[in-house]
Amino acid sequence: MDQVREGMARLPTVDAATRLGASREGTSLDALFERYESARAAHASPDEETDALMLFVSFSMPEDVIREYSRQANAAGATLVLRGNYQGQTVRKTTEVAQYLNVGGAGWIINPELYTGYKIDAVPALVLSRTNLVADAEGCFPVGSYAAVFGEISIIGSLEKIARDASDPVIRALAHERLSAIHGS
Repeated sequence: MDQVREGMARLPTVDAATRLGASREGTSLDALFERYESARAAHASPDEETDALMLFVSFSMPEDVIREYSRQANAAGATLVLRGNYQGQTVRKTTEVAQYLNVGGAGWIINPELYTGYKIDAVPALVLSRTNLVADAEGCFPVGSYAAVFGEISIIGSLEKIARDASDPVIRALAHERLSAIHGS
């Protein structure tokens, strides 16, 4: 079942200790955090519309599906988002499992607030959102400034759906830009 849901967001900062390694060889959390912050700063410009592409996943999903999403997320510049640690374990154990599954080298974060903010109640879910926007009193992002696609659909397929169906023309344009970047045009 796939559908597009829309809203607005300010992405909460995630502590470096909750960022997960991006390679099977075991990138240190500090090095990963530094790479993430450098890339984020290099791509941010006060005059440009910025976006965040996030794929919400769970360790309850089949391993082969997570591995494929890891490949797709890396190619699309998306971040994989977990609600919490692997089976209630430590961040270290979660990092080990994520590194094992992260064959594509995508970035991972643990952030339950994003699940609330984007009203993610099923995974996988792809969200394309404007950045630096404010959540309401309940921690939810107002309808209209993000789009979400639910279901086991490729990232490209989800972005195509957003580019076609999102009510906000800015979000549609951001989806087209992401698709162009992925296709190299």
